Amino acid sequence: MYCTIVCKINSTIDVISSTSFGFDSKANDDRSEENPFVKTATEMFAFNLLGTVIKHFVPMSVLKWIYKRRRAGKPEGGFIGEMSQEIVKQRRTTGVRRNDFIDLLVNASVSEEELKSDDYNKFTANDDKDGE
Repeated sequence: MYCTIVCKINSTIDVISSTSFGFDSKANDDRSEENPFVKTATEMFAFNLLGTVIKHFVPMSVLKWIYKRRRAGKPEGGFIGEMSQEIVKQRRTTGVRRNDFIDLLVNASVSEEELKSDDYNKFTANDDKDGE
């Protein structure tokens, strides 16, 4: 039973890492416990009965206060957020494309200068094949 659950979680982690971030996490590898992505993702998928019960019965304002106190001093987004920013930075500098979610985000990003311009036609989708 344990192996079935762990293998399913690790397979899910492999799919997420390849389709979202464009890399093979090797979550089913013997050394997967050493991989920070696998470790972080496994913690995210972990089920905590007490936490679930608390979330249902404690007022939202108290939960927000607890969350802010626990996150104080930690980087926004944690390991996954830092990794995502680093991958985006690498993709922009090297021009490497992997046909994944990060590529969609990089392609959809708009600079401040483009937002301030009056040419909004380039931000809209149109059916013309000529781009006119």
